[in-house]
Amino acid sequence: MTMSMREVLPRRFAAAVLLMLSAAASPSAAQCPLTFSISAVPAGDGPTSVALADLDADADLDMVVANQWGGYVSVLLNNGNGTFAGPVNYTAGSRPRRVALGDLDADGDMDMAVTNMDSDNVSVLLNNGNGTFAPRVDYFVGDQPRSVALGDLDADGDVDMAVANQLGGNASVLLNSGSATFGAPASYAVGPGPEELALGDLDGDGDLDMVVANAGSSNASVLLNIGDGTFAPRVDYPGGAAADGVALGDLDGDGDLDMALANFYGNSTSVLLNTGKGSFAPRVDYAAGANPWSVAIGDMDLDGDLDLVVANYGSDNVSVLLNSGTWMFASPVNFPIGDTPTVVAVGDLDADADLDIAAANFESDIASVLFNTSDLRPRITTQPATQAVCPGDPATFSVAATGTEPLTYQWRRNSHPIPGATGQSYAVPGASLQSVGSYDVVVTDSCGSITSTAAWLVVGGDNCCLSDWNADGVSNSTDVSDFISSWFSDQVTGCGQ
Repeated sequence: MTMSMREVLPRRFAAAVLLMLSAAASPSAAQCPLTFSISAVPAGDGPTSVALADLDADADLDMVVANQWGGYVSVLLNNGNGTFAGPVNYTAGSRPRRVALGDLDADGDMDMAVTNMDSDNVSVLLNNGNGTFAPRVDYFVGDQPRSVALGDLDADGDVDMAVANQLGGNASVLLNSGSATFGAPASYAVGPGPEELALGDLDGDGDLDMVVANAGSSNASVLLNIGDGTFAPRVDYPGGAAADGVALGDLDGDGDLDMALANFYGNSTSVLLNTGKGSFAPRVDYAAGANPWSVAIGDMDLDGDLDLVVANYGSDNVSVLLNSGTWMFASPVNFPIGDTPTVVAVGDLDADADLDIAAANFESDIASVLFNTSDLRPRITTQPATQAVCPGDPATFSVAATGTEPLTYQWRRNSHPIPGATGQSYAVPGASLQSVGSYDVVVTDSCGSITSTAAWLVVGGDNCCLSDWNADGVSNSTDVSDFISSWFSDQVTGCGQ
């Protein structure tokens, strides 16, 4: 088999000329700084991809690495704090390239599928339920399979496979029989040199469609699912030079899936926004590092929108591009992540409620983990306290918070914003039964927001004169007439009915 230079030589030397692409205008608002600490995890010989999932059912994310030169995959179980036990290796086919995780046999745990470039097949390894795996079963797919994605393509409740075949110029779909065995592949033409494949509901019809990044034609092929696991002919959308990687996510917050591409020779990432029916607007390119191999999507700064993380094979780093909230992205901030990173994945590896980054490092035989140590959103240091007062008495709720100044506050009653209640404290001047409810506050700074715990306002008690309906401090006949007036008013308006 003839191998291209990009397959056998370090990719840092594959691009002789760095193409300078100008990104779209970045948002003027200052982005919040991200910080990471790096850790190296031993993997195998020639790691080319990494995938994250809870393999041993202990509620943390474990790691699987495909090792191209070793011919095996390495399973690294998380100790619960982002450190990992030593690799346990499982034999795959010849030159394993990509690994994907999903519940293939419907037993509640994560199994794996691995593409093997030189044996033209996919290895399926079923999880025994504890993070160990049964021996592989191989399925022929096509000529030099590069990547695999898992999902229920025919809406029958089990997980199927889709594979991008680089030399075949096609994608193979293998439907699950329901017992983790797979039928013969159905082949669909895509662009030349397909590298990576992703699945998602692009046209909002409830089934999974397919996007393939084609390095040979520098574009992305979109194939819409007809609904039964068969696909309409492709529609191609231009990407950057040598579109190697693809990821899907709602980048502009409009409820549909957009596309991001990693352009190996373009030294850029392209964003293509979904028009709402599975077609895409022209790309907008953003600078990345040297030779981007893959892209992942996640909310790295906890501000509620999705950011981009790009693995740069030629510059030994990852580029993080923060979303402005209107789908435009800031200039890349680069973080070292070890030699020749290939596939990048994001997930909360240390259980601290933010997203970390994992990458396979091809030349150094490790997987690198960047732990997110950013101090982004405000933090509440003193929560509002529940108040119990008598009718007519005042009640005051207060909060103390730290963050990037200035901080803003919005108090809420029963989860509804209270007009004008935008201070660090909120006072109810004269409590009544109508004031009863839960009170919380949303604290916001330039990096995000956080909602306090709920405090309750209780009106009445053993020491209160409950018959003082109008809360004037005196219990008399006026309270009776005020109560009757309120009751009749409620009947007319339907309040409480």
